[in-house]
Amino acid sequence: MKKAYLISEFSEMGLECSYEAALREEGIEVRSFSYPPALAQHIRFGKLGRIFHRFVSVDQWIQKLNKQIAVDIKRFEPDIVFVFTNAPVQPGCIGFVKSLLPVKFVLVWPDTLLNMGSWPLQCSSMYDAVVSHGKQILPVLQQMGFKNPFWSPFAADKQLHYFDKPATNYDYDISFVGSWNGEREEVMAAICKNMPQYRIAIYGPGWNRAKNANVVKKAINKPLRGNEYAKLFNRTFININVIGEIAYPSVNMRFFEIPVANGLQLVNYSPEQAGIFLDKKHLLYFDSTTELLDKIIYYISHPDEAMQIRKAGHEMVCAEHTYQHRISKLLQQLQTLE
Repeated sequence: MKKAYLISEFSEMGLECSYEAALREEGIEVRSFSYPPALAQHIRFGKLGRIFHRFVSVDQWIQKLNKQIAVDIKRFEPDIVFVFTNAPVQPGCIGFVKSLLPVKFVLVWPDTLLNMGSWPLQCSSMYDAVVSHGKQILPVLQQMGFKNPFWSPFAADKQLHYFDKPATNYDYDISFVGSWNGEREEVMAAICKNMPQYRIAIYGPGWNRAKNANVVKKAINKPLRGNEYAKLFNRTFININVIGEIAYPSVNMRFFEIPVANGLQLVNYSPEQAGIFLDKKHLLYFDSTTELLDKIIYYISHPDEAMQIRKAGHEMVCAEHTYQHRISKLLQQLQTLE
């Protein structure tokens, strides 16, 4: 495999950016197509048209976008095309390209099935494979018409979040980074209520919606990105991670981002990784509010044990769970389709 083509939004620090970097590390020539600005060129009636298109997809505009994508793929002549999440790729676009080139189309679905829109479903039979971060949904994807489902969990991006050493001084005892939702507020409210003696920080968008007074005092309604994001993990004694109900039993991206930054993670139990990342060896799991609070108290008072876990988690993720590892394995799996 020599050339790969990626279709996505290419949002800052999105999964597609990590795939792109890992593919280049494999020596593969990559062309990336960011469809939002391309689609904007085809939308008519100015601001009104853009607002309308957010709620009602206009077929003519989408068709023009797909013609642009198809021609670009034809000229690039890739061996494989990765389409991410709900990119508006139509069956005709895939069919047109396949009629001209011996190319494989792969859907990368890194989200809950609750968020799957019409575009991937319309093309389900046209994709040669589908990649999911969640192992448990692979049989369901087959029922939905997708062929060759592969499990490729999220991973660590060393270019974005790597810190080679753990901190020796900490800015916070406990922190959480991520957008607000009710589940996360409930966890942080329990910590803030029962542990006022500790330095606690909460960063992320939407925390102005929090109702708990203790949480409101600690919350900073600001997203963190890149080095600033990873630095907080590195310079916090215990990093809280909350896997939401719609992500369970999989894990989120933060599950790998914390340890690659040499941070200690305390996360609610998720079966898919529990047999790989072990409790009290690579990270800390909690399955109840009582266990959450007990582990915080214990490990803050036992910093040497906490440091051993922090280092082991970092070594584990760097040795086996980077996007370089994921892409290398995925490319081997995709070779079997030929």
